[in-house]
Amino acid sequence: MAAAAYELALMTAAHVAEKGVHKVRLSLVTPESAPLELFGPAASETVRELLDERGIELHLARCPSRFEDGRLALVPGEPLSAERVVSLPRLAGPQLAGLPSDSDGFIPVDLNGLVRGEQDVYAAGDATNSAIKQGGIAAQQADAAAAAIAAGAGAPVEPEPFRPVLRGLLLTGSTPRFMRTEVSGGRGEEWRVSDHALWWPPSKIAGKRLAPYLALRHAELDEEPAGLPVDMEVPEAGSRQRALSARRTGASVAR
Repeated sequence: MAAAAYELALMTAAHVAEKGVHKVRLSLVTPESAPLELFGPAASETVRELLDERGIELHLARCPSRFEDGRLALVPGEPLSAERVVSLPRLAGPQLAGLPSDSDGFIPVDLNGLVRGEQDVYAAGDATNSAIKQGGIAAQQADAAAAAIAAGAGAPVEPEPFRPVLRGLLLTGSTPRFMRTEVSGGRGEEWRVSDHALWWPPSKIAGKRLAPYLALRHAELDEEPAGLPVDMEVPEAGSRQRALSARRTGASVAR
């Protein structure tokens, strides 16, 4: 997802300010009509304010086409002068032999993860033709596929089609922002953005089973992390699990 570009820009700006480096101009170019528009207007406004605070120029509805001789060509618009350019990779599917794929190499699946045109073959994650490529979304796809597989094997479960809930943890170089939206709509949930956790555990990958497992392993292997304010009630963990907390995540950018 495009969130990585925003994180890189914000954390670079924070690193530059911390080191007292002057005369550095940072720009972010995106084909979106608003910052992180998939998360809704509240998140877009929050991200826009963060970019403004850090002095990051935002170029919306622009696609970079070529970087040559210190000039980044934009479509549409005038070129942008730059010494260095960091771009996100273009997504391409694996185009696996023996399985169908779309024109970009992604595996076409239905809302239960069943590969189209196949029997008893399921897929989930970034290799599929899901429009959103994100760890939390992949975990939800896997849940839908697992339920369908279990039902097909005779388990007393009712498979539910994949209805994505997009959760994003945006690293900013200071206080992170949590964003949540019902991508498929229809469940009465509004777009939300907060500097407090909107899900538990408050990790980058939000998944019903995967995230708690990863958080537990992290807590077992790492030192006790500092607390993070949470915007929800946290149920008590099982007897073998000790209380989990999450630390604010930061990063520095090498000069």
